Amino acid sequence: MKPRGSWNPLKLLFAFDGPIDRGQFWGGQALTQTILFLALVPALFYGVLFLLIPLVPASIWAYTALLVKRLWDLNLSGWRSLMVYIPFIGQLIFWQIATEPGVLRIQRLDDHLQGRFY
Repeated sequence: MKPRGSWNPLKLLFAFDGPIDRGQFWGGQALTQTILFLALVPALFYGVLFLLIPLVPASIWAYTALLVKRLWDLNLSGWRSLMVYIPFIGQLIFWQIATEPGVLRIQRLDDHLQGRFY
């Protein structure tokens, strides 16, 4: 397990390897939403919406990568991330994925209680 201090935003958003805990999931969500907001405001203000075309697939990829890695932390299949794209049901599934404590947190707590610190 990597130390919590190592954080690579590109790997977090675009790679499909390794589980992530709730904190990393919410950090990735905040980073993705901030990037989209910072791109959307000037595009709407200046009327150049075509500049957003490359950002839409990239944000969907990043969102799916975050969901898959979070599901792996919950010991669930990454394919379940596709259920989030179902209207109405997807929002309920998203909040379950986002708020449930995962295996990484339980392992860290267990290691802490047994005296193994990272």
